[in-house]
Amino acid sequence: MTAQRPTRLSRQERRAQTREQLLDAAAAVFARLGYRGASLEEVAAEAGFTKGAVYSNFATKADLFLALADRIIKERRAALTDAYRGMPLDDVLDSIGSYLRTQAATEESIDLFGIELWLVAMRDPTLRARLADDLASTRDAIADILAAKLEAENVKSGFTPGELATILKALGDGLLMQVYLDPGAIDPALVGRACRMIVGLPDPDEWSAGSRGAGVTPPGGSATKGKPAS
Repeated sequence: MTAQRPTRLSRQERRAQTREQLLDAAAAVFARLGYRGASLEEVAAEAGFTKGAVYSNFATKADLFLALADRIIKERRAALTDAYRGMPLDDVLDSIGSYLRTQAATEESIDLFGIELWLVAMRDPTLRARLADDLASTRDAIADILAAKLEAENVKSGFTPGELATILKALGDGLLMQVYLDPGAIDPALVGRACRMIVGLPDPDEWSAGSRGAGVTPPGGSATKGKPAS
């Protein structure tokens, strides 16, 4: 039997592959050295390429930085929406605290880059505007998911889906910073309770088993976990 020859990549495919490898290397270098300390030479060495390979894909360090930011933001947005789209609203809110802890335990280098990105954007109006657009897209994606769940589960919130997305995103970002500095200070259950109260769902610790058994629907929430309010 004749062995099959490996499929040769086209020039465009090889270029795309090189670009992704450079972005992987850039993530490690920026996290280790920061934006100002990093150089295209460092990125090339990390990826195992020449400096010319970097310049053939990215004109400047800023271009590389922005391309990496775009990839990270889009990947995280897709992962977040995929994870939450099929979950009941209260499960989504209850899981936020645990999600933050998992993120801190497994994605520290990415979050370091995110912090660096924020710092650079604070000093660069062009980058700040670009980052603001990306953040708005993330909030819109979260708002779309919340809007669908609020309608499907007949939950009456005191905030619009857009307002909820803004509040929950800001809360999550702030709590993540605290998790890195003092992991034990953030109780996932407390985060879930806070998120539920913001949205308008009842606190399960305060909603007595007797009331649930009697079929009484709590204000702004559902009598049974995951089911619409009557």
